Amino acid sequence: MYIEKKDIYTYIIFKNSDKKEELIDEIEKTFSKSENLIIDIQNININKEKLVLSFLNYPSLWKKKNKSFILVLNDSKIDFDIEIVCLPTLSEAIEYLFMEELERNV
Repeated sequence: MYIEKKDIYTYIIFKNSDKKEELIDEIEKTFSKSENLIIDIQNININKEKLVLSFLNYPSLWKKKNKSFILVLNDSKIDFDIEIVCLPTLSEAIEYLFMEELERNV
């Protein structure tokens, strides 16, 4: 798992060799620090839909802290009609995050 701290967010790349439990631990650490979070799961070969659905409770927790929870997921076969923000590229995720930060500061 690759973890990078930026000015206003933490970026995690989840890899095939990583365990879901390790990712959950990192998510919990980021939540306790009240940081925005971007998780990149686009390059994994496991069931992405099942993994994303396991994150259902997180976006509302981040929202309560006025922070963003965003997934980078370039898979058009998966259609989520849920409150998880899924974007196809990291640059779009960062742009979305900055727009949300602007809205929160207005």
